[in-house]
Amino acid sequence: MVVHVACNDVIDVTANWKSIPVVFGVLNPTNDSTFIRINKAYLNQNENDAQFANVSDSLFFDSLEVYIEEFENGNFTGNKIELMKINARQWGVDKDSGSFAYQSHFLYYTNYNFKETIFQENYVYRLTVKIIDNSNTNKSYYAETKSVGSITSTSPRFDRPPVFLNISDEGDFRILFSEAYNATTYDLVIRMKYDEYLKDNPSQKEAKILSYTGQSGVIGNPKGGDINALSFPGASYYNFLESSLEANSKIEREIKGFDVIIIGGDQQLSTYIEVSKPSIGIIQKRPEYTNIVGGRGVFGSKFERRYENIGVNPDMLKRLRDNEKTEKLNF
Repeated sequence: MVVHVACNDVIDVTANWKSIPVVFGVLNPTNDSTFIRINKAYLNQNENDAQFANVSDSLFFDSLEVYIEEFENGNFTGNKIELMKINARQWGVDKDSGSFAYQSHFLYYTNYNFKETIFQENYVYRLTVKIIDNSNTNKSYYAETKSVGSITSTSPRFDRPPVFLNISDEGDFRILFSEAYNATTYDLVIRMKYDEYLKDNPSQKEAKILSYTGQSGVIGNPKGGDINALSFPGASYYNFLESSLEANSKIEREIKGFDVIIIGGDQQLSTYIEVSKPSIGIIQKRPEYTNIVGGRGVFGSKFERRYENIGVNPDMLKRLRDNEKTEKLNF
């Protein structure tokens, strides 16, 4: 469920030419910046639709009013958050070249601190996208999402230092955690931060990060507070390292620490991800899902609990050096 801004333009080959917004946005109270992508459905049945894909005007609206309203326990708080249109390339968010226009890539941005839902304080955020152009003057589209609450690891207690990560190549690595309000699905990500350098030039170190999704799609109770578990076979992590890193006798690697990230997503986000998975059956057509009233896409919420800069347990370091899968990676 790890979600990033990416190209996923929707084309309905049976529709007439019209300006329909395709929205993708995820609120996360642990982030200090929020980006929402809003594209335009660009099909024109009178011409070859492929020619429109590489024209920015066919993918982005000239003028939009985009804002989010905040509600606490059903009451409007008075906070109306206006989102600013930005050129994502100028912010360092590039888009790969291909069939779709990539020279200009626009997002809608705010640095508002969205609030997490806590006991007796249930926050709902309503997104409004108002199109202001010749074809759809002041036509508005809406979506709502419930803010996801906080997640806490209960075993191990990563919030009580000193703490060290110990993933064994035997048995399962397991984390118990307290579920969040309004979250229905959970992922676990292990992020290893390390320095890489040549043996004959140890002063020239390159800092790198390698992320591993240990488990995803674990179902939770949106009422929050229950104890749940995320786990994965420890051997799978060692297999992942073997396949992800080059075994080179000239290269040394030094682990600097780990981040353990538990992600809880709301029902909208969970459903959207589930129906977007590739079909593996005979029937290839997938059901469509959107919570954008009148448009397409998803507006959802998640919460990321990050336990950062956790040290490596000496036993794990020894296993990394001795295990046949990782012994040639030179940790």
